[in-house]
Amino acid sequence: MLAAVNAYRSTKQLSPVVLNDQLSESAQAKATDLVAGQYWSHDSPDGKTPWSFVSAAGYEYRTAGENLAKCYDSAQAVVDAWIASPSHEAVLTGDYEDAGFGVQHDDADDCDYVVGHFASSKK
Repeated sequence: MLAAVNAYRSTKQLSPVVLNDQLSESAQAKATDLVAGQYWSHDSPDGKTPWSFVSAAGYEYRTAGENLAKCYDSAQAVVDAWIASPSHEAVLTGDYEDAGFGVQHDDADDCDYVVGHFASSKK
């Protein structure tokens, strides 16, 4: 996932993002929550925003973005879908330094749910 994101960022003359353990933790928590809660939205039914997952993982962000995908069969297919969507592509090309990814399989629809969290720390 990281390689596909950075390959695309390089075509836009952007610095690569670095895999961050805290953002991977937050993205996995969100992916797990999506499947457990059976919802498909940036905000959960109980009001959790993407940023609450990022903060709960201990990442102190200045800026942050979230991309979601489901039912794709490869990391490249996910990134290609994000590139094809202007709002998701804007996150891929955002002014971010770090990224993390989470994947959770849902037996109910036999799909993998993918979350990408992108951020820059408060430094």
